[in-house]
Amino acid sequence: VPMLPQAVRKMNVLLVDGSPIGIRSLQTRATLLGVRTSVARDMRTAMEFLEGQAGIGMPFDTVIVSSRLPDAPLEEFCRKFQRLSNPATRLIVAAPICDQAALSFLADSPVVLLDKPVQLPRLCEALLAASDASSAQPASEARVRLAAERLRESETAPLYTPPEDRPPLLGHILVAEDNPVNAEVTRGMLASRGFDATVAVDGLEAFRAVQM
Repeated sequence: VPMLPQAVRKMNVLLVDGSPIGIRSLQTRATLLGVRTSVARDMRTAMEFLEGQAGIGMPFDTVIVSSRLPDAPLEEFCRKFQRLSNPATRLIVAAPICDQAALSFLADSPVVLLDKPVQLPRLCEALLAASDASSAQPASEARVRLAAERLRESETAPLYTPPEDRPPLLGHILVAEDNPVNAEVTRGMLASRGFDATVAVDGLEAFRAVQM
């Protein structure tokens, strides 16, 4: 686990994500880094937290928000964040590569972009950037264009290429997942650990596969 500076490990961070899996993933990684977190599962709750903490003189140091919220588009969240949050509170937007190409409204704003699924090293980098206002890079148009190029590359390249020295097969796993990208990523991760996988796109297909 990377060691972060004491100032970063003392951060008070608000996590905003409507996905239970997304929240659990972020919380787990933040805990490993020693960062204190609070959780909001939608924009309304997040804004209540921001107002409440500011009202008692203990504003959040950083807010990590998912690009996909259940009750509002990200652009609306960012507008309210700028209006309600403490000027010193930094914003990190966690977004899949396929979403980043549409974040042009963040151009020239001091927002740190964080790829989803969130990996521990990238979370470290994002928190370090957010902790230093002078180092926070704007989500410029160039970065958005780069995200679009990465998306095009990901659409034309295989998500997983098994290595030549792939370990012997340890077992066969049934994966129930309706998102094709998530399914392929999961299959790749399992394959790298020596497991074969069959993907079912819904519960009924999974049930039939188990009966076979």
